[in-house]
Amino acid sequence: MQTFKFMTILISGATILGLSACSNGEVTSTSEATIADTTITETIESVETTKTTVVTQTTEPATETTAETEPFIRPECSVADITCNIGDQVEYGSFVVNSDGDSSPITWTCLDIQDGKALLLSDKVLDCRMYHGALVDTTWAECDLRAWLNDDFISMAFTPDEASCIWYSDIVNDNNPTSIVSGGTNTIDQVFILDYDELNTYFADDEARLCLPTEYAVDNGCWTSDFQVSEGCTNYWLRNPGLFASRAGYVFLNGAIISDGDFVNQTFVGVRPAMWVKIA
Repeated sequence: MQTFKFMTILISGATILGLSACSNGEVTSTSEATIADTTITETIESVETTKTTVVTQTTEPATETTAETEPFIRPECSVADITCNIGDQVEYGSFVVNSDGDSSPITWTCLDIQDGKALLLSDKVLDCRMYHGALVDTTWAECDLRAWLNDDFISMAFTPDEASCIWYSDIVNDNNPTSIVSGGTNTIDQVFILDYDELNTYFADDEARLCLPTEYAVDNGCWTSDFQVSEGCTNYWLRNPGLFASRAGYVFLNGAIISDGDFVNQTFVGVRPAMWVKIA
């Protein structure tokens, strides 16, 4: 609960509203003035905030605003037509698999189950796309890859009924683990990619993170490995920024996490989508 104090000053028919917020939640006038023959009224109102966090600085303008809300799912969803346990592979949706435009069901690995929903990660790298189309500083919240996954990819890969059972999840976008480059604001996404911490949580080692691409992903530019232990495997993006804000982390051909990352407009890194889906 946050308390706001509004000060209204009436001068010759004109109304001036002064409002400023202190760290303790009270609002005070931004300046002091002595005005003769004026009518000053003060009204104190209590306003319930809605989980909105605003990060401000005392000497500079605010640089980051994060709107948080509870994860939710569309009301028309009953339950996704899948059942799974952690470690199982399931098919859900379909996507292009070759340059001829043929589609096949997408195979997903169940990484986690919480409160009637399953965290699914694509078994293969499905496409090769830039993290962002221009070599500029960016974050997951702002990048082209996030926009594509939550728009075009969903339209291409799922029926409306299937899409309705994909949770809008609260995605925490952490900083780079070594350079501390900001991960930007948190987001609400249906489809996303994993980050550094999630990969270390769900995969025991580099070998477990190895991932083969589809023919379609290779045709679109994904590099593949010639190493014996990881033959045919490819790179895929992480959500985290890299060494600089114009770079993004990724998993290398051999399954190693490259936290320094590569430029966001590189064209040889693949996409391995993840999502939370409502299950029985």
